[in-house]
Amino acid sequence: MKLVSHIFKKKSILCLGVVIAVCTLALWAYDAWDYGNYSAYNTTRIATYNFNDGIGTVTHDDSGRQKDGTLYGNTSWVNERDINISGVNAALEFDGYGDYVRVPHSDDFNIYSTDVDGFVMSAMIKVPATCTKSYLSILSKIYRDRDPDHPYDYAYDFSYGFYFYLTNGKLRFSAYDGQPDQYPSTDYLNIQDADGADLRDGQWHFVAVEFHSGTYKLIIDGSTVETKSSTIQPGYKVDDQKDFFIGKRDVSWDYDKDFEGIIDCVYFYEIDGDAIQNPAHQMWSGTSAGYWSFDEGNDNIPHDIVNDLVRWTSGTPGYHSYGQAFGNGVWFAQRPFAWKGEHNIELNNISEQNLAYVRVYDPVNVLDFDAPAGGENLYVEFLIKPENIRYQTPNYVLTKFDDMPVRNGYRFYLIGTSAYYAGQLVFETANNGTTASLTTPIDSVNYAWIHVWGWVQNGTMFLKMKNEETGYAWPTMATQSVGIGPTSSDLFFGTQLIFGNPDHNNTYDGHLDEVVIAHCFPN
Repeated sequence: MKLVSHIFKKKSILCLGVVIAVCTLALWAYDAWDYGNYSAYNTTRIATYNFNDGIGTVTHDDSGRQKDGTLYGNTSWVNERDINISGVNAALEFDGYGDYVRVPHSDDFNIYSTDVDGFVMSAMIKVPATCTKSYLSILSKIYRDRDPDHPYDYAYDFSYGFYFYLTNGKLRFSAYDGQPDQYPSTDYLNIQDADGADLRDGQWHFVAVEFHSGTYKLIIDGSTVETKSSTIQPGYKVDDQKDFFIGKRDVSWDYDKDFEGIIDCVYFYEIDGDAIQNPAHQMWSGTSAGYWSFDEGNDNIPHDIVNDLVRWTSGTPGYHSYGQAFGNGVWFAQRPFAWKGEHNIELNNISEQNLAYVRVYDPVNVLDFDAPAGGENLYVEFLIKPENIRYQTPNYVLTKFDDMPVRNGYRFYLIGTSAYYAGQLVFETANNGTTASLTTPIDSVNYAWIHVWGWVQNGTMFLKMKNEETGYAWPTMATQSVGIGPTSSDLFFGTQLIFGNPDHNNTYDGHLDEVVIAHCFPN
C-alpha cells in the first residue's frame, strides 16, 4: 500500500505519527499507519469525520492526521441517525445561514498531482423536504483570484480547488485548475446528476465523487449516476493557504450557498495505484454490510452497546445490526497512539471465567454473504492487538460460523505456535461442510497492532496482514474458495457460538478495532 501522500513525498524530512509528529518521538513513520476502514491497500486517508464527539465546538479528524475542524454559527450536534445510545454516533446539523465547519489549510487537501491517480470524497447528507435553497454546499476548498482589469466580472476569475454541492437538489462537483474562467471555457470541470432525483427529500443519502485514471464519477446511495472523462483536476496555488469547509463554500462570499440539513460521515481519500479495491461506496449504500468503530466508550465510561455505523440494511428498512458487549472483562480503552474520539474494545479473556465478547444480532442473516463457489463477494477488515495467544487452540477473533450440524459461514482466529507470545492467523470459509482456509506463517502474529484484510471474490479467497508497528506486510495469500454457506448464528467478536452458547474455551484475549464487513468493490 502506498500510504505517503504526494505532498509528503516532496518533503524529505516530513513524517507524521498518528497523534504527534514522529520525527520528534522517533517511534514509527506515518506510512506504517493507515489502519482505517476499507483502506484496502491503495487508498490513503486525507481526513475523515464521523462526528462522534457529540459536544463542544471542535470535531476531531478520525484519520489520525490531526485535521480537526471548528464549528461556526449555530452548527449543532444531533443524534438523529442513531437512537440506541445518546451522546455518541452524532451528526452535525446546519440551519442554512452561517453554519459550517472550518478546517485549517493543509497541503493534503491539495489533491492535484501527476503521481496520484485520484481521490474519493463522500458524505452522508439529509436535506429537509421543506428546503428551497438552490445551492447547498457539502465540501469545498476554493481559492479565487480576481482579474484587476475585470474586478466585477466572474468570467475573468482565476479559481483553484474543488466544490462538492447540490444545485436545485441535484448532486454536482466542480474542479478548478487555476485558469481564467472565461466563457466558453474548458479550463474547469462540472459533473452533475442533471436527470437525477431531487435530494431535498428529507431522507438520508450517501453521496460521493470519485476521480481515478482520468474519469470522474458521481455516486448516490451506492450507484454511479454520472461519469465524465477529463484531464482537469482541482488545482492549487504554490502559496495556497485556503481552508477546507464542510457545509459552506467560502467564508468571504456565497453566503446563500450554506448547507441546510444534517451531514455525517465525511470521508476524504487519496487513491494510489492502478486498481481500486475499495468497498466504501457499497458499504455505505445500505447493502449487507457493517462497520463497528468501537468509539462508544472510553476508559471511564464503558458502554454495552456497540453500534453498526452503517445503520441500515438493504431490504430490511430500519434494521440495525448493533452489538452487545458481555463479560466483566470488556471495556473501551484508548490506544497509545489514539486521539480523542478514537477508541478500541479490549476483550479480557485471560481466563475462561471472564468470557468477554461482543454479539452482533443478525436475526435475518444479512451478514451471511452466502454464495456458491465462484459467486462470492465478501470483504472483511479489522485491527487486532493480542494480549495472550493460547497454544495450539483456536482463539476466535471474528466469527459468523456454524460448526454444527453442518459447517457454514466465515471466521478468523488465532492459533498459538512454538514461539513465546506468538501465533498465526487463520481465515476460514465453509459451505455445506466443505471448508477452505488460509493461514499466515508461524509466529507471524505477536503482541503488536496487526491490520488484517480477508476477502472472497469470484471463486478465490485472499488474506493480507500487516504489522502496523513495524510497517511490515506479509505477501497476499490466495487459494480456491468453496463458497460460503448460510448460517443460523449471529456475528461474534471474541468467541464463537457452540451448542447454542458462546464458547468459553476458545476466546480471543486482546484488543479489537475498526471492523468492516462489506461487499468487495468493484463487484
